[in-house]
Amino acid sequence: MLNVKHGTIRTRVEQKMAKALIKEGIRFEQNYFLKGYEVDFWIERAGLVIEIDGFSHLSKEKSTSDQIKDRKLCDQGYTVIRFTNHQIYNNLIHCVQEVKTIIYQTKKYFYKQGDSVNSVWKEALKPIRENLKSIETEAKRPMNIEAQFLSLEEEID
Repeated sequence: MLNVKHGTIRTRVEQKMAKALIKEGIRFEQNYFLKGYEVDFWIERAGLVIEIDGFSHLSKEKSTSDQIKDRKLCDQGYTVIRFTNHQIYNNLIHCVQEVKTIIYQTKKYFYKQGDSVNSVWKEALKPIRENLKSIETEAKRPMNIEAQFLSLEEEID
């Protein structure tokens, strides 16, 4: 089961986005307070903020405050992505794909347990695994008499 944490869903478009993210196995918190700002969606492991802008965000005052908020969050290392209500209603699949792309790029996030998100780390583990196998093989190999006596000497020291 996914541990999805979210507060009160305030709009239908946020509900639609939340359902789509849950369907994709993306863990998030909703209406989360981050560095003094309330954000619509917060995906902690990816450092990703998702904002959904309705008509009120078209005003000059709101647009300016959004820009300040985005800049301050970005300056602190967070990624901020904004979608309009129109984008969510008319092209939800594209919006979710854009979120997934950003999450993949961070290489910090894991989807559903058991899914392989990044095969690069598996490749990096291969030499380590091979080294462990060779150590195990040597440990199982019987010692000759000289090696046996030398190992006893090491134990005495």
